[in-house]
Amino acid sequence: MRRLILGSLLLMAGLARLLALDATGVTRWEAELAPAMMATEPTVLEGLQRDLAARLAGSPGDAGISTELGIVYHTMGRIQGGKKGYATQAAELLQKVADGPAPEELKVFALPYLGSALCLEARDSANPIATMDLLNKGLARLDAAVSRYGTASYIPRFLRANVTLALPVFFKQLDKGGSDLQALEAWTARDPGLMAPHLLSQIENLLGNYYKKKNQVDKAIAAWKRAVALDPEGKEGGREAAKSLATYAG
Repeated sequence: MRRLILGSLLLMAGLARLLALDATGVTRWEAELAPAMMATEPTVLEGLQRDLAARLAGSPGDAGISTELGIVYHTMGRIQGGKKGYATQAAELLQKVADGPAPEELKVFALPYLGSALCLEARDSANPIATMDLLNKGLARLDAAVSRYGTASYIPRFLRANVTLALPVFFKQLDKGGSDLQALEAWTARDPGLMAPHLLSQIENLLGNYYKKKNQVDKAIAAWKRAVALDPEGKEGGREAAKSLATYAG
């Protein structure tokens, strides 16, 4: 009975949080954070990092700037590895936003990026115990982000799918990532203008990787072909999908 009551209270809290979200506010933050979320070129990231660090120094504790800079550090850590501690810097900034008094609409983005940053820290750690601790914390944050905000933005599911598909199968997170990708695919079918083609290509490429790991090669090839069609210049998901097609489609 206690478990039932607790579960009901958690569900009600989640619904209350979702109902309290302002869709216009989520859209505004998504647009404001877009330059940081879309940046992948090292020179662009470095320029953003310098500018945002200077702005944050002038406005210490600004939640919006902290989130944007945290996202930049997250991507730098993902691309460049752990030598410069970018993932740690990302997690420190994003945790202050996710656990602080920032607007709930901003936490839609801060919380999943925090989860992903913690998983990057786990990847970079040389201590097996610390690795597992960071990974468990990161996955828990990603699960919380999807539970709270998974219907407010595509970001929580997209980031969780990226993380879970990168993990070895024995972590038993693969189907969670596949479910996220299938949910995003269904979402875009209902709302075709929701995501740009370059992002859809990444989703289809990841979906192909998911099906490959499930030994469903025909479905994988179909998803990779969709990724290439969405990104024919091979700048995003189409590039990796084309490589996979060359290997598995002959």
